[in-house]
Amino acid sequence: MKMDTRHSALYYLIVFLLLALPATASWASVTILGSRIIYPSTASSVDVQLKNNDAIPYIVQTWFDDGDMNTSPENSSAMPFIATPPVFRIQPKAGQVVRVIYNNTKKLPQDRESVFWFNVLQVPPTNIGSDSGQNKMLVMLRSRIKLFYRPDGLGKPDNLAKKLQIKTVNKGSGKAVLLLLIRSPGLPL
Repeated sequence: MKMDTRHSALYYLIVFLLLALPATASWASVTILGSRIIYPSTASSVDVQLKNNDAIPYIVQTWFDDGDMNTSPENSSAMPFIATPPVFRIQPKAGQVVRVIYNNTKKLPQDRESVFWFNVLQVPPTNIGSDSGQNKMLVMLRSRIKLFYRPDGLGKPDNLAKKLQIKTVNKGSGKAVLLLLIRSPGLPL
């Protein structure tokens, strides 16, 4: 009986690891350093660092969208941010800085953060690793991270903890609810 339990536990562990492995691996050769972009409203621009971890060069295209994954670079002109350079070649084992600029084409709310998506499309060269007579498949990878536009009127993130209020409410029968209230100037609780 103990042997069956060990085999069963080992089986479930192996299945879990095989399912979790692809979720943690990043197969992109061109990676974005950082998991998000914070754009303070007082900044004239913000720099984003990209790195090519591969032994071949890539062409990279960058653009912004408002959450619609089907937005193409051609349709991103309505976005209030631009990335320069929008298209560039990144050498093997090298880095590239992309400058993000707020272009004021769209007024953003000043009482809350606004969220946009920064897209990076890596296009591999077509002439590496195959003869001209062979079939080949060209795989382009797109990476996305969020850009948070942070208005100056929100205050410093360190001061936000002072606005939090935690309450417990007894519901009877030994049940309780934990409430997290956020005090915001001008807005009722």
